[in-house]
Amino acid sequence: MAALIQAAYPPSYEHPEQMGYVTRIADPRPDLVGDTAAWQQLLVIAADALGEADNLFGVLLGLRCCGAGLVEDEHKTWRITHGEMPTDDYERDRTTWLMPRKREVADLLRRLARSIPRGV
Repeated sequence: MAALIQAAYPPSYEHPEQMGYVTRIADPRPDLVGDTAAWQQLLVIAADALGEADNLFGVLLGLRCCGAGLVEDEHKTWRITHGEMPTDDYERDRTTWLMPRKREVADLLRRLARSIPRGV
């Protein structure tokens, strides 16, 4: 179903409502405008791939609520960073929650790279 909706309404990463639909998962930190579009897309990808009840979806959502960031490098590889979170808090949460599921996190970030036009 999500693939059909996405095919019918390709995402606009700045203002999805202008494309005739409202995204079902909003970035919980729209005040961090530099990566809000990427976070919104990552959360949608995670919900579609894992389900919103999955622990990893909740971890990603929680990290973003705390101010974690997403950055894209010159190879169009995305990674989660501490962003606005205190570095020690981020490293603890990364070790506790992300590293045990690093393959799944890497897969979600690869899907993000494929879904967002370069430089958005």
